[in-house]
Amino acid sequence: MITSKIQEFVAFLASSKRVLILSNRDMSQFMDIFDNFEMAIFEGINENSIKNLSFNFTKNHIDIVIFAPDEDFEDILSMYGKIKGISNETEILLILPEYCKTDEIVEIVDTYDVVMGGNFSREVLLNRLFRVLSAQYAVNNVNFVSEALFKDVENNNKKELEEFLDVYEGAVIFLIDNLAELIDQLKNGNLSQELLQRIGEELMEVHEIFSIHNYTRKVAPIFQKFSEYLKNLKLEDIDVENLEAFNYLTDILEDINIYLKDYFIDRIFQDVYMFQHSLESNIEFLEAKLAGKEDSDDEDSLEFF
Repeated sequence: MITSKIQEFVAFLASSKRVLILSNRDMSQFMDIFDNFEMAIFEGINENSIKNLSFNFTKNHIDIVIFAPDEDFEDILSMYGKIKGISNETEILLILPEYCKTDEIVEIVDTYDVVMGGNFSREVLLNRLFRVLSAQYAVNNVNFVSEALFKDVENNNKKELEEFLDVYEGAVIFLIDNLAELIDQLKNGNLSQELLQRIGEELMEVHEIFSIHNYTRKVAPIFQKFSEYLKNLKLEDIDVENLEAFNYLTDILEDINIYLKDYFIDRIFQDVYMFQHSLESNIEFLEAKLAGKEDSDDEDSLEFF
């Protein structure tokens, strides 16, 4: 679901980029991914290819380097400096050797733009490429987001909000995917204490992201409070006839997912204060239903966004 969405993003973002793949390993199974780039150049890692790096960059205008050394390559850390010395704007994705012998592993991970392990899947490669490409897209397109997104934001805050959305878009995609999985479990009747804990943890992730920017900060405490409520909720304390109220939890989570997708991914402007009011009302309704309060029987009081 979200993996296919990421694949679409990678295809779109890569279409105007040129990638240099420095590797001695077989990458043929990922050729359909690399074919999304405007140009993909494959070079083995040897003395000659390293010597000609500067020429390769100048001739082919490289935007991204995928560097995949084997376990015998001893200069992983210095290779970062060589590439950045040629083009500081180039993003470097390091694929670590499957058996990494170096003692500099912590420094290597801290230094490179994006790092992934040697035994990786197609999904991991797509996710890391998305991270690299979206970072470049954020830098290169910081002035090109739709004006409609910012109609209620002061002009001097537009760039700040845009950067916030760009930076956290990738994290929100994974949040949406995780929440969708938990929603499916609820719909399939897999209600458990562990599931409530997991939902609470994901809502805390939403809280942390919303706490960062002043435009969404006012909504953040709602997610924190709701997270704590679900994590502290004991299923054995709920009367059997009130358990059907968890159907409304599914609706609330779906509503949250819709807002996250609209706001962070599709950049469709939605009034954050309207969302806040709707979310607060629906959580109150859910809590009342679970407590078996008589005044919660009117399902029309739900105000899904």
